[in-house]
Amino acid sequence: MKKKNNFQRQSRQILERESSSSQLFKDIYWIHRTEDSSIILSYLERNHEKILKEQHKSYERQQKMQLNHIRISLKYNRLIQAIPKLVK
Repeated sequence: MKKKNNFQRQSRQILERESSSSQLFKDIYWIHRTEDSSIILSYLERNHEKILKEQHKSYERQQKMQLNHIRISLKYNRLIQAIPKLVK
């Protein structure tokens, strides 16, 4: 059993306000999904800047790797083109 937490209280408040309008709010799975969604949203609100910075760093690393790959490919192609001249 999960401990009572702020997200469960929020979910219960939503349920209390909306319970008269729909059977959906009595579905235990819907209740848990609502609680889980609240947890995820709260995490994203608290950490969105950190998440974006990490994504940006990852993007920059990928770009550097791609540039290095291109440089290596260009050097390899120049070497291949130079071989016939060396063999003559």
